[in-house]
Amino acid sequence: MTNLVRWLFSTNHKDIGTLYFIFGAIAGVMGTCFSVLIRMELARPGDQILGGNHQLYNVLITAHASLMIFFMVMPAMIGGSGNWSVPILIGAPDMAFPRSNNISFWLLPPSLLLLLSPALVEVGSGTGGNYNVINRSKLNTTFSDPAGGGDPILYQHLFRFFGHPEVYIPILPGSGIISHIVSTFSGKPVFGYLGMVYAMISIGVPGSLVRAHHMFTVGSDVDTRAYFTAATMIIAVPTGIKIFSWIATMWGGSIQYKTPMLFAVGSIFLFTIGGLTGIVLANSGLDIALHDTYYVVAHFHYVLSMGAVFALFAGFHYWVGKIFGRTYPETLGQIHFGSLLSGLIRPSFPCIS
Repeated sequence: MTNLVRWLFSTNHKDIGTLYFIFGAIAGVMGTCFSVLIRMELARPGDQILGGNHQLYNVLITAHASLMIFFMVMPAMIGGSGNWSVPILIGAPDMAFPRSNNISFWLLPPSLLLLLSPALVEVGSGTGGNYNVINRSKLNTTFSDPAGGGDPILYQHLFRFFGHPEVYIPILPGSGIISHIVSTFSGKPVFGYLGMVYAMISIGVPGSLVRAHHMFTVGSDVDTRAYFTAATMIIAVPTGIKIFSWIATMWGGSIQYKTPMLFAVGSIFLFTIGGLTGIVLANSGLDIALHDTYYVVAHFHYVLSMGAVFALFAGFHYWVGKIFGRTYPETLGQIHFGSLLSGLIRPSFPCIS
């Protein structure tokens, strides 16, 4: 009981960081299972394993994405790595608000249950969630209903305004992790440290101002599409600074290809491919043709599923001894890297080639 109370009420940043890692691992397995179900359903034309339940298929698609981003990458990257490393790196005794830190983790398990619950009901996948239902029933709002003067595109704008920074921010902790690992296993300090810091800021700020590059097909005017095309392409500049700085750090170094370094190099390589496909998709004219195709799916997975997740695994292998007091077998770590790399590239590369 004492041990249970310790984990429930702990305000120690290391305990909470460990909880985030465990939670992220569980959610990651769930998200992987959902993706396997999606692939099984799409294996052949016609209905397969879901028996024609199209709303359940939509739930699987949405839940897979939400599980992987909000319940795996974000908790593990920011909650796990951040809780463990930030106080140590800045010399602080703990996080600033330890009780808030605790409750912020314990809000995640019930939210995970709420996310999974639509898969258990026969009707409606919870689209719009609580706000849409409550506002329409209690306040008679018609924000997204053309019959009442609303606009369904408004929902897209509101969602993208939040959702686009959401996919730029999780990669930033991964950048820090890769910088640590590349520096360590190259035997050199990071090349262009100040430029790397400014590059991270230059990714985060413009990343909040490019939401409508997801919406080139909704009927935006030419000037709007021109701005969002240009603004999206500008983000490639600080991203390129980071990529070339990591390569310059490795240049002339005494490189040791241990498992963390393999994952870090893999992350750099795959993130670069994902970024190049992003440059293609940033062109509004090309995006008209490529929107809602597997090219977009591959772009997203190269950047997040491979770039961010490989950075996460690199950091895990790098710090696992300090976190859990047990190191990993190097051979198994390299097998993990090779199998994950081949398993991720094989379904995604044909989509962009």
